Amino acid sequence: MAGTFQDVSAATDRVLGLASAHRLDLARVAFVGHSAGAHLALWAASRSKLGEAWTPKVRPAAVVAIDGPAALAPFVGPDVEECGRPVIVPMMGGTPAERPDEYRLASPAANLPLGVRQLLVYGVLLQAMQPYAAAARASGDPVETLRPPRANHFDIITPGQANGEAVADFIASRAFAR
Repeated sequence: MAGTFQDVSAATDRVLGLASAHRLDLARVAFVGHSAGAHLALWAASRSKLGEAWTPKVRPAAVVAIDGPAALAPFVGPDVEECGRPVIVPMMGGTPAERPDEYRLASPAANLPLGVRQLLVYGVLLQAMQPYAAAARASGDPVETLRPPRANHFDIITPGQANGEAVADFIASRAFAR
């Protein structure tokens, strides 16, 4: 695995270098992502399970996945429908059958428990996210979910929209709850 995952690792590890200059409380870090970014936020939170080469410098207190998958393999094919072209196979350098180890490493769902609070926001990918939520809970991870009424894929991240405000409030009130 390279490219995107190395970039995510570098970005999340960079927080450690910024902490003292900006007086950041590293006990109150949350990774947040929407759609494909939800997968990457969950993946970043799973890095401690992936071996020494992926050991994170900063562990989040919470991870927020907003209407996105926790595994890539099930989205090979549907990604063409959603994105207009294949994106997962090119990113991963092959199909799940050709690169099973890479897909396992790229799958937070395959590396449970993550050991962090997880906030999952359901929109149009509800059916894809619910099995992950159940598996994460069964692994012992704390998982909370929000399903805004009549949510679509974008109103849940749009400031000023009722669902966008509900998601922002959910994150603010639950990400660091004790």
